Amino acid sequence: MYVEEDWSGGSICGGLPSDLFTNTSTQGAITFNSHYQGFTLDDGYNPNDGNSHDYVMRKNYEIIGLDGGESFYVKDDGTGDGANDLDVSNNWTFEAWIYVKNYTSGNYDCIMDRRTVFSFYLIDDDKDYAIAFAARDGSDNIIAYMDCDGTGSTSADMQFNNWYHVAATYDGSTAKLYVNGTEMDSDTDTDWNLTSSTNALNIGGRYWGSYSRQMESAYLDEIRISNIARTTSELHYNKTDNAYMVDDHTILLMHLDDEGDPPTYLSGTGYNGTKGDDGITAIDYIDATEESDFLPFPVELTSFTTNVSGSNIQLNWQTATEINNYGFEIQRATENYDWQKIGFVEGAGNSNSPEEYSFSDKLVKSGKYYYRLKQIDLNGSYKYSNTVEVIIGAPEKFELSQNYPNPFNPTTNITYVIARSEATRQSHELSVKLTVYDILGRKVATLVNKKQAPGNYSVQFDASKLSSGIYFYTLRAGEFTDTKKMILMK
Repeated sequence: MYVEEDWSGGSICGGLPSDLFTNTSTQGAITFNSHYQGFTLDDGYNPNDGNSHDYVMRKNYEIIGLDGGESFYVKDDGTGDGANDLDVSNNWTFEAWIYVKNYTSGNYDCIMDRRTVFSFYLIDDDKDYAIAFAARDGSDNIIAYMDCDGTGSTSADMQFNNWYHVAATYDGSTAKLYVNGTEMDSDTDTDWNLTSSTNALNIGGRYWGSYSRQMESAYLDEIRISNIARTTSELHYNKTDNAYMVDDHTILLMHLDDEGDPPTYLSGTGYNGTKGDDGITAIDYIDATEESDFLPFPVELTSFTTNVSGSNIQLNWQTATEINNYGFEIQRATENYDWQKIGFVEGAGNSNSPEEYSFSDKLVKSGKYYYRLKQIDLNGSYKYSNTVEVIIGAPEKFELSQNYPNPFNPTTNITYVIARSEATRQSHELSVKLTVYDILGRKVATLVNKKQAPGNYSVQFDASKLSSGIYFYTLRAGEFTDTKKMILMK
C-alpha cells in the first residue's frame, strides 16, 4: 500500500491555477473545478492526480480481495534458529486493515490463524460483525480470549463496507484488542504467552489439514506482525497516518502492492520463511487507486459553493463521510493571497452520512476574494480544500443603516454603504464624514472623516463618556446626506 511520494507538484498555497474556477460571476453559486474537488494536503498532494504517496489509505496501489476460496501463508523452516522463526511468546502485535462486505453468522472467518498458537477472526454481533483474538494450547483449545462484541467488552459497532484497522497486542502482562486505535478489550491471563510452533501462519483463512474459515467476502491490506507490544502511537489506524517502515521489531510486513503470487513480505528481524497460498492469483488483487468508493478520505468533501447577497458571502459545503473531524477553519484572501482566518465551524466528528455546513462572511467590501477551508482532525493534523473565488461589485445605492443594538450601553455599531457615483468613477474615492450629535445639535464625536472607496463599512461608537439620552448620527458622502436617531440608556 505504501509507496514513496514525489512532492514536487507544488501547493495550492503557492498560487491559484487558472482552471481552478468554473464560475467567477457576482451572482449565484460559485464552485471550483471538479478536477480539484475535495481536500488537498498543505504540501501539495492532490487526491485526484496520478501521483503516489506515503499516507495510509489515502490512495493505494493494491489490496487483496478474498471471496471464500483463497488464503495465503508464511511458514518457519522448523530449525528454531530465530532467523526463520515466527514465535513471539510474551511480546507481540498482530494487526491488519480489513474491509468486510459480508459475513455469515457462525463461520468465524479468519483474518489470521496459526494452529496451536492463536486465531484472529470474525464473530457474530448485534451489528454487522465483530472481531475476536484467541490464544490456543498445543491441542488447539482456546485458553485466552478477547473480543469487541460488547459482551464484557466495548462494542466496536463494526459495519459492512467500511475499512477498520484491527490489532491485538501483548506486553508480557496485559493483552489488548484494538479497533481503529481504540482499546476494546484487555486481559491479564498468563496464557497470552503464546506457544511455540512450526505451523504456518495463515492469512485470510486457516489450515488444519485442509483450508477452512477463509474470508468469504472481504479485502485485506497492510498486515504487520511485531515481536513487541506496539503502543497506540505506533498503530497507524488513521487513514492519513504516515506509512509503516520496517524496524528491528518487524517480523513481517505485507504491503501487497507488487501483486505477488504468493504475496510477498518485508522483515526487519531477518525472517526468511517460506511463503505460499491457496488459490491466490493476480486477479485477486484490486487496483485501489480506482476503487475510491471503499477507500474514502477521512473527511470526504463533496461540494463547496458560495452565494453572494449584497455585501454578504454565504459559504456552503457538504461532506459525505467524516472520521475524527474536529472542524473547519474558514480562511479568506485578497488577490495578494494573504490568507487570514475569519471563522471556525465545528465538525461532526465521525459520520457515515452527509453533513451540511455554512458560514456567512458579512460586510465585505467590493473587490475580488478567495476562500478555502482548513479541515482539522482531532489529532491536530489538517488539510486544505481548494479555493473558490468571489467578486463583490461596487454597490449602486448609498445607505445609512439603523445602529445596532438600539437602545445601547455603552457601544453600538453603525453600518453604511458608499455607492458608485460619478465622483467615484473619476477619483475612485469619496470624502466621507460620519458625525454624532446630541439632542441640542452639539457635535459629540466624529467617527469617520476620510476618503473611502465604494463598499460596505461598519464603525463602532463608544458612548461610555456620555450621559443617557437621545443622540443623532449623520452620514455625509458627496451629495448624499442621511441622519438617524439612537438612544443611549445607562
